[in-house]
Amino acid sequence: MLRKVTQLIVLLLIPNIIFAQLSGYLEDFDDNTLTGWVNHSPQTFNLVEEDSVLKIHYTRTAESGEWDVFRYTPPQSITVVDMPVITVEVKSDVATRLTFKPVYANGNSGWISSDIPDDNVWREVTFNLTAHEGSNLDFIYIYLDGGSAELKSGTVTFDNLKIGDTELNVRVLNLLAVATDSNVIQLTWDCNFPDAVDYYKIFRDDTTGFTCDASTVIDSTALTAYADSNLLVDHTYYYKLAVVDTAGEEQAPSSEVSAHTYRPGEQQLFEAEHATFTDAELMSEPSASNGQYVAMGENGSIQWAFTMADSGWHEVRIGYKNINSDCVTGLIKNGVRWDIGLGWTTAWSEHVKLAFLTQGTNTIELVAGQCLTHIDYIYIDTVAVDPQITPKSNNFYTEEPRDLTVKLNAYGRTISNIMANGSPMTFSQTEYPYEEDAWKVTIDEASLSALDAGVHDVSINYGSGESMTMPVTVIGDTIPAFLTIVAPHVSHGNAVLVIFPTGRTLLIDCGTATQRDQTVIPMLHNNGITELDYFILTHYHEDHDGGDAGETIKTQFNPGQFYDYQDFTAGDTLMMEKCKIKILNAFASGSDENSRSLSFKLEYNGFIYVHGADIYSNNQDAILSQFPDDIQAHVYAANHHLHGSVSAEYYRAMDPCIVFNQAQQAIYARSAYTQTYLIDAVEWLKENSTRYIETLQSIEIGTVVIRANSAEDWTYETYDHTITPVIPYIPQNMQSYEDQTEAPQYLMQPDDVILSDASEINVEFFTNKTATMKYDLSALSFDDMSGTFNVDGLLYHQALIPNPGTEVPYYFRAMDNYGNETPDAVMVTIGPLASSVDGPSAQDLPTRFTLSQNYPNPFNLGTKIEYTLPESATVALSIYDVRGHEVQSFNYPQQPAGYHALHWDGQDKAGDIVSTGVYVYRMEMNSAQQSFTDIQKMILIK
Repeated sequence: MLRKVTQLIVLLLIPNIIFAQLSGYLEDFDDNTLTGWVNHSPQTFNLVEEDSVLKIHYTRTAESGEWDVFRYTPPQSITVVDMPVITVEVKSDVATRLTFKPVYANGNSGWISSDIPDDNVWREVTFNLTAHEGSNLDFIYIYLDGGSAELKSGTVTFDNLKIGDTELNVRVLNLLAVATDSNVIQLTWDCNFPDAVDYYKIFRDDTTGFTCDASTVIDSTALTAYADSNLLVDHTYYYKLAVVDTAGEEQAPSSEVSAHTYRPGEQQLFEAEHATFTDAELMSEPSASNGQYVAMGENGSIQWAFTMADSGWHEVRIGYKNINSDCVTGLIKNGVRWDIGLGWTTAWSEHVKLAFLTQGTNTIELVAGQCLTHIDYIYIDTVAVDPQITPKSNNFYTEEPRDLTVKLNAYGRTISNIMANGSPMTFSQTEYPYEEDAWKVTIDEASLSALDAGVHDVSINYGSGESMTMPVTVIGDTIPAFLTIVAPHVSHGNAVLVIFPTGRTLLIDCGTATQRDQTVIPMLHNNGITELDYFILTHYHEDHDGGDAGETIKTQFNPGQFYDYQDFTAGDTLMMEKCKIKILNAFASGSDENSRSLSFKLEYNGFIYVHGADIYSNNQDAILSQFPDDIQAHVYAANHHLHGSVSAEYYRAMDPCIVFNQAQQAIYARSAYTQTYLIDAVEWLKENSTRYIETLQSIEIGTVVIRANSAEDWTYETYDHTITPVIPYIPQNMQSYEDQTEAPQYLMQPDDVILSDASEINVEFFTNKTATMKYDLSALSFDDMSGTFNVDGLLYHQALIPNPGTEVPYYFRAMDNYGNETPDAVMVTIGPLASSVDGPSAQDLPTRFTLSQNYPNPFNLGTKIEYTLPESATVALSIYDVRGHEVQSFNYPQQPAGYHALHWDGQDKAGDIVSTGVYVYRMEMNSAQQSFTDIQKMILIK
């Protein structure tokens, strides 16, 4: 209640604001009315507000629609820019997926979901909002199990639905500091509730992180602009602002900004109003630098001419707003054009472009990209830039020699020579067309072949006397990596080849028809791949499915299994060729092809690869919210959506070592890449993480190959995009090196004792490969042990061992089909067991009949079904396909009370593996006292 009183006081202070929009809103359901709530699906939902909560009585029947919905519309539209979140307290007595679809004034919307268990316990769920693009939130669609036809019923209860900044604190936004002269710094800012402001306090200091107190306050003003003058020349100043509201309360200070005054005669700030502009209009606004800006029309342009005292590299910082869309804008410097990306923003922002300016007169012109762009100024600052090389390291194979090509941003340097071990290397360079003073540098394979095996520091030396090194590992004969990932250069699209530890192959997408035919298919053929074991389409766009829904790949490579994004749901986990896959985004995760695009995490021996496909920033934030423990990755495949829609928070949480990206040159002109990714994500990672290495653009360096044996043992290499590479040392649809040389590993060892009855005990083993198990009373070698049974991959098995009557150690070893034996025996202590008369003690017995959900689910190699018997009973389990045909059954005439499990290996009664799909299992248990029947669903994925 205190929160609501605070909210009311602030609203009274700003009466003209509440009729237009709110910065936040709290629906606490205290008025016991359904104001703002509309039920579009009364056949499924019954909404009742009582006892200061909202109760949603939920019944999904055959008459329900899969996307039945109800809606909430707050009293006014809500500005969620400053606090883009929705939180709700929720409890439920039915397991359900809660989905919110916020709809914004600009027509954007986004899907955000969270799974709610059936424990009827209050929990606060937070949804992060990313699709608003500065627009106000108008209303929210709400779904329970959206997209599902599963029959269920129960009650879901809401309380304290919060949208945006429910505290409604008055604060400073978008504070900017720009040096306008050698002794003047101009401050501009906005406020979230300007009518609640009495005045602003301005604080300044010479040191970052300073404290706002009487010693650092320099002035106050009721305006949203301030010129701080009479400053020291060539000096850095730090600023913060604090609001004093109309109630006399001083609010918390703003975040800190800084600016550096320049030396006399080095003019750096060029106002838009002093430029030459066409198809544009000069406008006034207090928050703009000097109070004015230029609003360019869809075909407008603005040009400055200025004089530089010396030649050199500079940062050109453009102060701008883009009020209706992300925009590609032309920046023409001294007659040469580059496209830059100015992002969608309703507040003044800056875009930074590196440019070489010459001594004397220079011109900079901005050309509108058919959107409404507002230009405030350009600010030019000298900057020291060091050469950059991509990739930073590489591998060279003497059995498959190739030229090594890197991209070099020289920034005014010229290469004098390239050396290794004191000897010069032959190289050539060609201009890279999409960035200023960038080059493709190619080192000749003959020079590399002369190097001995091992790591060499190849030194690139410049005429300035500077140098930089690039480690190159020269490799002779080697073995394949257990996991190999190949990402060819397919321009704007996606195609990734995965070679699993078993040697089997997976192709994820295939690019456009042109890239499929000219790049992907030749790459597969050149590397001896004539058939695919798996083929997945992340979604159906021409740059992913080849324009024919993958039919060309299916026809030519006859994949054993084909999947698309409709075969999975976010949260699914499955084993595929010894790799664990978790689905992070799939068909039910959005409303169009891109937002439904398949994103997943693939893990092998601790190494993690995340495939991003075409998901948007709101999908990325949904993944971050729903699967926070599955985000971190060694390698992330960003696809071309680095130039589309990016969540910086997602990349920060992911903390990747390598990001590779299959994109075209348009990526350099999109703010999602130049601002959100490179600055908000990558710069943050460089300062706060020790993992980030680099971003690999296929347009810059061609094909990327990742080789992984474990989280601690993985490498990457690149192949120039002008060639179709032969990738050395990849298994070609055959049993892998691991299977041939590595002994079986126990994924789960047996419990010391698993009680059954007086004549036998059950022992469970899980192994990572097909193996024969032997056991004996002593730690003998495998051949000398007497007892034998088989363990087939991840399957569950029982070994029936006579009850020894006393506590006895048994030893177990495993050997695979190649003769690889586990080095150590596993010891299991057996017995003593209770007699068949006494049975287990009462406190050890379950109290009721139960049938558990199978695990794993979905599964592909086998699954385990557990159940409990409170007393001796007959047990019958039947498995049916979706048409109701019985495919397998298990019958036990009598089983003792206790905890039991059985395993299904996916075979039908004829011994054939059943097809991928949904299956139902029904168990009936009958004792002398009672009967019990239950049904569960499971999913088999091959």
